Amino acid sequence: MSKSPVTLDDIFRRNPAVMVRQVREAVDRRLAGSPEGLFLYGAGHYGGVAAAALRRRGITPAAFLDRNPGRRGHQWAGLPVVPLDDVPADMFQNKLVVVTVYNCVAVLQELRCRGIDAITYAQLAIALGEPLTPYCGIQDPAVLWENESAVRFAMALWADEESRQEYVAQLAWSLDFNPLHLPTAKPARDTYFEPSLVHFGKDEVFVDCGAFDGDSVAAFREHCPDYKAAVGLEPDPHNRGRFVQRFGGEAAMAADRIRVLPYAASDQREQVSFEVTGAAGSAIATAGMEVEAAPLDEVLADIVPTFIKMDIEGAEPKALAGAAAVMRVHKPRLAVCLYHDRRHLWEIPLQIAESQPAYHLTLRRYADECWELVCYASTAK
Repeated sequence: MSKSPVTLDDIFRRNPAVMVRQVREAVDRRLAGSPEGLFLYGAGHYGGVAAAALRRRGITPAAFLDRNPGRRGHQWAGLPVVPLDDVPADMFQNKLVVVTVYNCVAVLQELRCRGIDAITYAQLAIALGEPLTPYCGIQDPAVLWENESAVRFAMALWADEESRQEYVAQLAWSLDFNPLHLPTAKPARDTYFEPSLVHFGKDEVFVDCGAFDGDSVAAFREHCPDYKAAVGLEPDPHNRGRFVQRFGGEAAMAADRIRVLPYAASDQREQVSFEVTGAAGSAIATAGMEVEAAPLDEVLADIVPTFIKMDIEGAEPKALAGAAAVMRVHKPRLAVCLYHDRRHLWEIPLQIAESQPAYHLTLRRYADECWELVCYASTAK
């Protein structure tokens, strides 16, 4: 007999404090049961953060495991990097592996098939607490109970069953952080451009908030070669320089009807501090380079957008507030990321629906766990 799907009532019958305690106790047991130490899988950003947090707790990982044989003999975060296939099976006895890669499901499944005990970065973060959490969707699940009414209202906004299933699955993941309980992610190549939802016509004008190095504009051009215009907003000067370089320089961009503007999308025009990283994680911060923030209602005063994408590291609610008139008048299609804060899972759909009640909202995910979770809004059914 197949297992009945989890419902909102099932979720809210649980106790968030108990759920957190269960995750922490399970991780503590496995750490205690690994007297010879542990491995971290994935010599990258999350791995370095996890290694530092474990050291603060008096736990020094044995090494990083990595799929890339070219890293053999290298070090990351002060630990040796060892290709997984170089480690004899008996070396994993009495050791735990923490999977610290962005897409963890395939790795987790492979390790467990080999009989290797493994947990996810998110589970470790909940077990250790600050400073690993709160981080994006990795937050204390009590936030669901604190916003139960909004969570339930947002459930009614989703236009199809796939969206409703993903929404509830995301809420359930917030309780145990087990990625194996989630639906399979969509192909990453379709991020922001879900083929079943995004259909382009003539005279398309694409506005990319968080344009990075132009990767999404390039993807838009592949999906819609006969577009009218593409406008990127990217305040990080390093990213903006690579954007211009990607499209062959300013003159070539003008000929191809592409522009990149140095603004951070927000709800008002002001100077804000911006963490300039030259990478995808550049974001408005409490300190950093001063950049100009501007609302889309002003930036697009002489532009009629047909499709707006927002992936701006948690600033999406302010950017949507600054685009209220654009949504009200022009009703452009939207692709807005929901994963930078767990509360965005319900707050952003509610905000979009309030700004433009004619929108139909759908939810799709293009990576494991909560990552690359996108809300689409369109007046087309």
